[in-house]
Order: sequence, then structure tokens, then C-alpha cells
Amino acid sequence: MKFFFLRSGFYDVIILDDLNSDLFKILIKNKKKIIIPIRNSIPLIFNGKFFLDLLLLIIKNNFNYAKIKNNYLSFLFKYIKTKKVFTFYENSHRIQLLKKKYPYISFYTFINGTRVPNYNFVHDNLITWGKIEEKMDLNTNHKSKNYLSFGSLRLLNYLHTKKREKKIFDIIYISAFSTVSKKKNKIIHSIYHYLSEYESKTLKILATLKQKYNFKIKILMKHEYHSENFKKEKDYLKNFFLEEDILIKNKNIDSYMYLEKSKIVISIISALGLEALSLDTKVLLGFSLKKLKHDYKFWKDFKFYSKYLKPIIQFTTLDENNLKFKIDQLMRIKKIKYLRETKKAKENYSIKPNLNNILREIYKN
Repeated sequence: MKFFFLRSGFYDVIILDDLNSDLFKILIKNKKKIIIPIRNSIPLIFNGKFFLDLLLLIIKNNFNYAKIKNNYLSFLFKYIKTKKVFTFYENSHRIQLLKKKYPYISFYTFINGTRVPNYNFVHDNLITWGKIEEKMDLNTNHKSKNYLSFGSLRLLNYLHTKKREKKIFDIIYISAFSTVSKKKNKIIHSIYHYLSEYESKTLKILATLKQKYNFKIKILMKHEYHSENFKKEKDYLKNFFLEEDILIKNKNIDSYMYLEKSKIVISIISALGLEALSLDTKVLLGFSLKKLKHDYKFWKDFKFYSKYLKPIIQFTTLDENNLKFKIDQLMRIKKIKYLRETKKAKENYSIKPNLNNILREIYKN
């Protein structure tokens, strides 16, 4: 944990949390802004009154770390003024607490992928990739105030820099490798605990198909070059594929560039697989796997991710013959028919983001 010093005053936009904060640059040009890191840093304001009030806050909360942490952002916002907050900090009640304390601020929470199990968070303005989040929350006690289906912000950044890519691969499989331990994150571990079995089986099948039918198959790594688990993932994937068949990304948006080089993208339950619905490629997703749906009975929202997938873009069983059949189907289908078959899926899981629409909405007041 480290300290991070801020300047007090008014800002057009405050970006809460530095996770993926570079993606907001496209939305905040010519704006006075500040980024407040909160995951591994303690933001402070360098003046005497702040530290005196901080001491009173600590005493008021009986030196209880959990209580101080819960109230700290509300305390900090007394010294920095704004009308708009952007954040990827979705899986937290802290945004809701801030909104109650500062109702005149508009909070825009951008989703960063599929929902975690036991989701119960409420937001002021939830920026979603499609309509599915609002449908998930329809009959729950955690409905957000506004749902704005603008598409993926990461995808928007890519679309504004993309070049037309030639199709040089038949298939890219999106790796779902994870080393998250139960101790580090119980919820995320619960997902990958079951997924690892399907991952290894899929990789074995794809390796067989590559050998039998001479498919040009590549594996897109989940972790970026120089990231903590990069070597572990790469060593694992080399159990199934040659190093030359493993695609490495230097930054996150490189993923989209690789996917558009492929005729077909295969993913089990990757959020990137859903985003690929809005890319120049065809997708095949495993959210509908019957046994996996049974394994994920603790994840009540999981069933929504297969609700709008037509048979052409989903697989319900995992074996060599079925996967080959699905790949052949996608290879043959005409683009106009594919677009028709995936229309509902795009609307619900990944609409193509439009910068002007987003800017018009978030700066209308």
C-alpha cells in the first residue's frame, strides 16, 4: 500500500480507480480531470485541515480499518469537487455510498466483462455492453438507476485505431487460463475451478483438429507480455500447441486485432468472446455447455449469457465431432445470414460502440 497525493479543487471529471484508466482518454479530451487510485493506494490531500479532519475520522470510527475504508471516499470528496465520475469499479458498494452522500454528482460505472457470481451492486449510471444486464436485474433488489447500452469502452478504443485485417488464421481460441487461488479471490476461483477441465479438453480437441485437417489454429493468451502470470500461462499452453501457435499481446486492445485476423473465434465463457460479436469475425461460444451450466448453478446470472445465442454460434457438448461440425457450419455460412443470426446476441451482449452517442449522453448536463 502506498500514498498518493492529490490537489484539491474542481475537476470536470474524476476517474475513480486507476485500473484501465487509460481507456477513458477518448472520453475526456480537453477536460480538467484527475485519476484517483484506490485499490493499492491511499489518496491524500496535502494540507493541514485535511489531516486534522482525517484524524477525527479515524477517532470517530474507533480506529476500525473496515469502517474507515468504507467512509474514506465520502470524506475525500469533501476536498475535490466534480459533477461527473467515471469508473470501472463495478463490483463494490462504495459507488452507491458516494451517490447517497453526493446526489448532485453523476456516477458512470463502466462494466469490464461478465458478471461475477452473487452480484448485488447498485449504480447510478451503469454503462453496459448490451441489454442483458438490465434484464438480469429486472426482478431483483439491486436495480441500478440507469442502464446505458453503449458497448465496450475497450472495444471503442480499438475501433478508433484499427486497420483492416487480412484473414490469415482459420481459428483463434481465447485462452481462459487462471492462477487465482481460493485464498486470493474465492468467487473468481470458483469460476476457474470448473472451467480448467473444459479448457484442457478444448485445447486437446483443437490440437487434434489442427493435425487432422490442417486448420491454421492459434491460441490467444489471456495474460499480456510482462504480466505476472504470463510465463505460467505460456508454459501451460505449450503442453498442447507449439510456441509459434501462441499469440502474445503487448497491450489489452491487441486482442481485437488478432481476432479480426481469424475467420472464427472460439471461446468457452470469455467476455472477449462476447465482444467478438461486434468484430469482423465469426464466433463460437461455450456458455451453453450443458454440464458447465450445471457446475455453475451457484452463479445465477450465468444462464443469461446463453439465452440469446443461436445454435450456429454456440456449442452445448464438447467433443471432437461436434466441434468440427460447428466449425464447418461457420465456415460455410454466408456473412449476411451470419449477421442475421447474431443480431439478438449483439443487442444483448456486445453492441458496436459509437463515440458520439456516448459523449452526447454523458455530457448532456
